[in-house]
Parts: sequence; C-alpha cells; structure tokens
Amino acid sequence: MTRQIPDTVIYKGGEYVLAGLKGKGLLTPTDLNIVTKGLATACYRGYYCQYSCIDNFLFLTELSVFNEPNQLPSLQGIVPSAILDMFARYQDLKIQCPFSGGLVIVKNLVAPNRTLPSPLEYNEVVEIIFEQGMLQGEIDYSSKVNMFRNILDEMWGKLANLMCKFNSEQVWQSSNTSLAGIEHKRRPPEYGSRISASNAKSDARDLEPRLV
Repeated sequence: MTRQIPDTVIYKGGEYVLAGLKGKGLLTPTDLNIVTKGLATACYRGYYCQYSCIDNFLFLTELSVFNEPNQLPSLQGIVPSAILDMFARYQDLKIQCPFSGGLVIVKNLVAPNRTLPSPLEYNEVVEIIFEQGMLQGEIDYSSKVNMFRNILDEMWGKLANLMCKFNSEQVWQSSNTSLAGIEHKRRPPEYGSRISASNAKSDARDLEPRLV
C-alpha cells in the first residue's frame, strides 16, 4: 500500500507530521461543507490539512482537496487554486479549531516502514495539548520513543539471527538425508544378504545337469 500524504502541524516555527490525536474539534473538510470527489493512491481520504499553532491557538491554515477548484466554495474569501492532478488547495487560511485533546506530532524521519506515520519512525515525538483550541502544554516523548525503538530493533535482530540459524540447520539436515539415501543406493550387497542369496540360487540352477 502506498504511503499516505499526512496532515502537518506548524509548531514553534517548525513543520511536524501529525501522527496521532485523541480528542475532538479538529476541523476537516466535512466541518466546512467541503466535498471531496474521489481519491488518489497516496491520499485515500481525498484531502490533507495543515494546522498551525499561532499565539497559543490552533488554526486550520491550509486545506488540499481532491476536487476541481471551480467546484469548491471560497473560505474566508479565499478561492482554491489547482495543484497536481485534480487537487485544489486553500492557502493562507486562519480558521480557529475548537480542538480539545492531544495531538501527537513528529519530526525527523529515521525508519519509514508504514503506510501511515508512526511515532516509532521519527526521532522527535511531542504531544501538544489543547483545550477549546488553546494550547495548555506539551509533553516530549522523544527519548522514550527512541529507547523503545532501539529495544525493538535489537529484538528483531535477534529474531532474524535465530530464524537464519534455524533455516540453515533445516537445510543441513535435509542435505544429509538426501546424501544418505544416495549412499545407500550405491552400496554393493553384502555377503549373506537376500540379494546375494538370490544370486547364489540362480547360479546353482545354471550348474544343474540337464537331460538332452
């Protein structure tokens, strides 16, 4: 599955990826009566947003929608412009979000391996907390997430080594079994064996006198 275009958050002058949220009141196109028509491979929702924390308040500042610009209304007097194929973008918005809850924002990608952004993929992980759109504080989880990621990497490394060792042993046992079978087929019959006895009887019959 194609990696999806994430929402972003401008916080303290830096651009972060929105990796998770818990709460309500974060504005989306549905809240603004904006209709998306279709989707893109990298954007199954049909839209993506940029939010900004300005003077300790949360705002929707950009909105990109899968639709033709002439099919969309203006927002705050701003008309959307066409971007990419079938996408329209509202820029320079400043619509306050009455969000209450926490936004998990991440920065500095180090291990991209998921379709949607995960805190485990980034070096910087911060939760910013709002009440009715007003910033209440932040919690920096970066050191804890990095430590947890290192533990997971070490565990996966040990598991991979174990699987390689197991597979090698299986191949070795299978190879030995095959060689033993080949060696058994090539081994000449021993004296006293059924084959040897059968051959001896056959030779004895050939030596019996016959009437002419």
